[in-house]
Amino acid sequence: MVQKASQVPKPPIGKRLLDMEKRLTDKRIKWTRVIFSEWYGKCHKEMLITSGVVSGIKTTR
Repeated sequence: MVQKASQVPKPPIGKRLLDMEKRLTDKRIKWTRVIFSEWYGKCHKEMLITSGVVSGIKTTR
């Protein structure tokens, strides 16, 4: 049986991102401390954030 082009899985693009548990302990990830003045009624909520680029987000129908 021959599959249609739309049924053939596409190859991954780029390297796979680290799991969140591994990102938390990875020394290469740069975390930035931010303070939100109002966070759901709390004053001065402090958090650590990081950013990155994601491509090829998988969506469900």
